[in-house]
Amino acid sequence: MIQLLFAACAALSLACPAAARMYYWITPNDLHALLADRVDSLSVDTSGGDTTLEGVVDGHRFSVFFYECDGGNLSSVATPDSHCLGYEFRAYIADAPKDDATLQRWNAENHYGKLWRDADDDLSVHYTSVVEGGVEDDHILTALAWWRAILKSVDDFYAPT
Repeated sequence: MIQLLFAACAALSLACPAAARMYYWITPNDLHALLADRVDSLSVDTSGGDTTLEGVVDGHRFSVFFYECDGGNLSSVATPDSHCLGYEFRAYIADAPKDDATLQRWNAENHYGKLWRDADDDLSVHYTSVVEGGVEDDHILTALAWWRAILKSVDDFYAPT
């Protein structure tokens, strides 16, 4: 039925709805192409040996890390064209309390997005999305919307009272 709709639109030179792309895995390049026009800036970074996306959204610098790429495990290295089953948005937060009680309070009050301290004791918030099993463009764009909402929630949480 969908093919018939697109054929009819094309034959009549009508504007047709775009076909949603189904992702059973995603590459860093695919995610970049989908999100680049929807954030302030976004680039593919291969300088660290593991491909990430580096960007800015709503004034927040963030990175996207890729997991379970090319049949590997969570720590497998991604290339720009690796087939990855999941990705994680991550932003570091400067000049904010990062004691255990504060992090536990945030994490208890917020289901999506988690605050944590890394090995260098830097504070970050992260949000993970999985594409394994198949998701469409809209799912990925919804993940970006959740990421924006999470960053706003962090801003509100740490805002002076």
